[in-house]
Amino acid sequence: MKSTQQTKPKINTEYLKNYIKKEHLTQKQFAKACDVSLSSVRKLLAGQSNISIQIILKILLVTNLKCEMLISEEKSENDCNFS
Repeated sequence: MKSTQQTKPKINTEYLKNYIKKEHLTQKQFAKACDVSLSSVRKLLAGQSNISIQIILKILLVTNLKCEMLISEEKSENDCNFS
């Protein structure tokens, strides 16, 4: 039998951590700005990938990031460069 599970997106947590640091936000402030729960932000930053598409979209809107920068297969420090 084939598995019908969908692959969860891999979130570039380092990029988000750097964004939050650059913007001088607490996790609580970031969660409020994105209109998501603090626990969702904490789980996301801890690398737990069970995050809904709705939360990803909210984060993309607030951070003005390109989808490719937030969701990726590999993490790269170069992708996290804020000028």
